[in-house]
Amino acid sequence: MITVIFSISVYFGFIFKIGSRFFKGTNIIFYDNPCGINRLLLKQKKRLKNLRRFLTKIN
Repeated sequence: MITVIFSISVYFGFIFKIGSRFFKGTNIIFYDNPCGINRLLLKQKKRLKNLRRFLTKIN
């Protein structure tokens, strides 16, 4: 069970490392803190919302 959680967190960490090229200043690595996934996902959602708002302003 723990290994499954760990592998998922590493997977998400990989995704968000790629994502941090789009969102400058985000360097989320989950395998530091697998328990913080939900908090970090919320942070990421907020960032996406802000990005969407920013894009609608441009248009």
